[in-house]
Amino acid sequence: MSDTKGPHLPAALPLSAGLYQDDEPLQRPTAPAQAPAANGRLVLSTQCEFPALARATSRNRFTVLVHAKAPSNVARAPLDLVAVLDVSGSMKDEKLALVKQAMCFIIDQLGPADRLSVVTFSNDASCLTRLAGMSDAGKAPAKIAVESLAVQGSTNIRQGLRVGAEVLAGRREKNAVAGMILLSDGQENYGGTSVRTDGTKSYVNLVPSSFTGAGSRNRAGDGYARREQRVKLRGRGRNF
Repeated sequence: MSDTKGPHLPAALPLSAGLYQDDEPLQRPTAPAQAPAANGRLVLSTQCEFPALARATSRNRFTVLVHAKAPSNVARAPLDLVAVLDVSGSMKDEKLALVKQAMCFIIDQLGPADRLSVVTFSNDASCLTRLAGMSDAGKAPAKIAVESLAVQGSTNIRQGLRVGAEVLAGRREKNAVAGMILLSDGQENYGGTSVRTDGTKSYVNLVPSSFTGAGSRNRAGDGYARREQRVKLRGRGRNF
């Protein structure tokens, strides 16, 4: 009998830090960053998944979107971002369209000193675009690559995260802040997820050990410090 859930991967695989040493050089600042004005304020706003509920209705879990806007005169540290995108068969139609829309929004928010790499996964994973600066000239090919995405195959989240980690580990130059964002519907079918006591799925076992602190720092390459491993995992309606 064939295994419809696909092959099971080992719990931890070593990262190949030298595999993606093709990142574009960093843009060096031409002038020192200015200190923020004394009256600068951080603006926070929230948007709840359910703005109102009937009196007799209750929900134990719901999504809240928090939007933080820094003062315009505050210099932001340049960012290295790896976007790990699910292009498996379950992402067809509206889901893939939402991924493309979200990615184009992210690209628009990045500046010339920021760098972006796009990793896609289905049965396996691959680096679609190398870590490249998001100047106007860099944003155009990034958007073209995102718009060209098409779905196929099954969902191997572990492999997508592993290749994303390798992109960060293989950098020749490093920005001050680094992170990874995962866009997926969470329908993992290669094994590795677990079930919480409340019956919901947990995906933490799919995250490379170098990101969780369980693995050796050397696995992620020289200088791949934990302070740079600011991982943000986002899945629509999924908790990690």
